[in-house]
Amino acid sequence: IVEDEVLKITSHTRRLGRLTTRVYTVADLITPIPHLTPGNVREKLEQMAAPSTPEFEWMEDLITTTIQPDSWSNTGGQAAIQRHEGTLSLVIRQTQSAHEEIGELLRQLRELRAVEVAHAVHLLNVPVADLGELGLTDDTGVHVVTAEEKSQYMSHVFGEDSTFEIEGLPGITLFNCQTGTIAGGDRVMLISSVVSADRRAVRLNVAAPESLDVGDVMSAVHSVVVPDGSIALVLISDAAHLMTAEGRAEVLAITPRIQVQEEGEEALLGAP
Repeated sequence: IVEDEVLKITSHTRRLGRLTTRVYTVADLITPIPHLTPGNVREKLEQMAAPSTPEFEWMEDLITTTIQPDSWSNTGGQAAIQRHEGTLSLVIRQTQSAHEEIGELLRQLRELRAVEVAHAVHLLNVPVADLGELGLTDDTGVHVVTAEEKSQYMSHVFGEDSTFEIEGLPGITLFNCQTGTIAGGDRVMLISSVVSADRRAVRLNVAAPESLDVGDVMSAVHSVVVPDGSIALVLISDAAHLMTAEGRAEVLAITPRIQVQEEGEEALLGAP
C-alpha cells in the first residue's frame, strides 16, 4: 500500500485493519419457523410442541463464505467466528470493514424475515344456487374478489336480503411462507401465504380436508394469487353437497394483508 507517498509492504489482513470482537444476536434468524404442511398433521403438531433447535451452521457458513472469505481461520486467515448457544449469538473477531459488511448482511436478512401476512377469515354457508354470484361453480372452486368487485361482494354477503350464513373465524398472522391452522365448523384448515417480490400480492395456499389423513389433505389443497387486501373465496364443500340446488355449500373467505415489521434496534444488527 502507499501511505504518505511511501510504499509499505504489509500482509493482506493487516492492510484491512485491526481485528476487534463483536457479539451478534441472531436468535431471530436461526430459530426455525414452525410449519404445518400437508402430510401427517398430528405428527406436525407434536413437532411444533417440541423445543426448536437453533440452526447455527447455515448462518456461520453464509458469513464466512460471503464476507471476506480469505480472512477466516479456516482458510488461513486470522478472523474467527464462534457460536454462543446460551444467548443464541455469534461472537466474531474481524476487521472494522468486515463487521460493517456482517451488520449489513444481517440487516438485509432481517428485512426479508420481517414480512408477515395477517389473514382475516370468514366461513360462509351459501345456497348452491347462489354460488355463481360469488364467481364459484363446481368446476371453479376458487375466486378472487378484486377491489372493483368488493362492494358487490359485500352486498351479496352482508346485505339485508342475503341468504348467506356467516361465521367469523379467528384470524391468523403468519410469517412469509409459514403454514398454520385455523378451525371452522368441524374442520381443521391449513393456510399459508407466499409474498411476491414486490410485496403487492400473495400466493395463498389453503387446505380444508374432511379429515387429517394424508390423502385428504393433499387432495384438498387450493392455491391462488391474491392481491394484497383482496378477498379469496375458496369452495371447501365436497361434490356431494353440490348435487342439488337445494343443498348448501361451505366457502372460506380469506383476506390476506401484508405487514412489514419495523426495523429492530441497531444493537440487534451488531452495532457496537
